Amino acid sequence: MAVIPEAAQAKAQEAKQARDNQERTALGPGSITGNLTQDPILRYTQQGRAVCALRLAYTPRQQNAKTGDWEDGKAQFFDVTAWGRLGEHCAEHLSKGDRVIADGQWESRAWEDREGNTQETIGLVARDLGPSMLFQGARVLKGEKGGK
Repeated sequence: MAVIPEAAQAKAQEAKQARDNQERTALGPGSITGNLTQDPILRYTQQGRAVCALRLAYTPRQQNAKTGDWEDGKAQFFDVTAWGRLGEHCAEHLSKGDRVIADGQWESRAWEDREGNTQETIGLVARDLGPSMLFQGARVLKGEKGGK
């Protein structure tokens, strides 16, 4: 039997409480196209379910009315979460710099930080995600029937 130090138990309880205090609000369906700012991060829940975290950068481009030149706007960054087999496929086949399209549900998440301030983030929980073929090609690797 493992003995867990009291400080570790307190820290684990604090983390659980923080997770329990998170408020999630569905904001509606949506999609985002952007470039991955880092390699996907794959983790597994205690129940063994895969969850993959991705961070996308989107830079709007607009044409300057006076010069006709295309100009980059301010970069925006979005967190995307992919669950289950989708998450595993993302981690296996995507990497930093890849241009991807993600479709899913926008979600707002609020929590209280250590100083007691309410923080909020908005991200996309992906239902489907894949490489964009606007600037490059992609090859589809087919799995077994039934999504495996």
